[in-house]
Amino acid sequence: MELYLGIDLGGSGIRASIYDQTGQKQFSLEDKRFSLEPDGIDIVRFVSDFVRQALQISSSVVSFGLGSPGPLDYKKGVIESPPNLPKVRNAPVIQTLSELCPEVQGFLVNDADAALFGEYSWGAARGFRNVVGVFAGTGVGSSVMSRGILQRGKGKGAEWGHHTIMGYGSRPIRKCSCGNMNCWEAFVGTSGLGETYCEVFGLKYSVPPQQPAQQLRNLTKRSDKKWDQILHIYSMNLAIGLRNIVCVHHPECIVLGGGIILGNENLYNEVVEKLSFISGPMSSMFEGLVIKTCELEQPGVAGAAAYAIRQYERLRAEGL
Repeated sequence: MELYLGIDLGGSGIRASIYDQTGQKQFSLEDKRFSLEPDGIDIVRFVSDFVRQALQISSSVVSFGLGSPGPLDYKKGVIESPPNLPKVRNAPVIQTLSELCPEVQGFLVNDADAALFGEYSWGAARGFRNVVGVFAGTGVGSSVMSRGILQRGKGKGAEWGHHTIMGYGSRPIRKCSCGNMNCWEAFVGTSGLGETYCEVFGLKYSVPPQQPAQQLRNLTKRSDKKWDQILHIYSMNLAIGLRNIVCVHHPECIVLGGGIILGNENLYNEVVEKLSFISGPMSSMFEGLVIKTCELEQPGVAGAAAYAIRQYERLRAEGL
């Protein structure tokens, strides 16, 4: 039985697991947390360690998928300039890894594309052909599938987190980590949620990034007007961006994920309600739209493995 390694690279660490062709997780490898900001050489070292560990566990591992924040060039296997990994610039990770670990075939994929592909293959998006994924965490990743194919234009893919909105709330103008003003991510990423927290509580923006996300997740257990206001502002800003996505792509299904959204049923319900409310004269675009949250335990890791399976089988079918 052939096995595949899925690897998910994030701003604070990297994790990996081994899967079979049906999506069953066979082994989990120990997560690696970054003590310092990694550069391209560090990323190669971490990934090659995972590949060697996987081969020690089973010689049946034939391929790996590496999901990484973008922008990246998936065809050349180069991580270009992810805002959340500022020291990683134009890193040719796949070529370098092929020299270090020639036993396995590696593939690079945008982390949001990996997560959506995992949900499409084995999770919440099964049975749908036209799907959009939005993953709100440190950043806001997005992915688009049409007729079951990832839509990446000339190669970079969708970056809905960096489309511009006029934010809802008393601070409608914000600077994004990418340097531009009023990106959607500046309102619905972790830092955006932190800024909304400060807005409501009248604080300077100096809140530990994870604090508001953790407390927002527990909101169903409390009755607090200020936290209700945070929920209202955050969910409205999320719904504004989702409305734009529906008007552009007209998907059958939207899959929501990421650390802020997952496990927060109250937030999910607020977003669905507000999206219906603000659909306005474009309401026919929203008829039959299904909005779901991720079903996979680690969609980025599983999706990277699913992507490796698809690409490895494609190369084998082409005789390469």
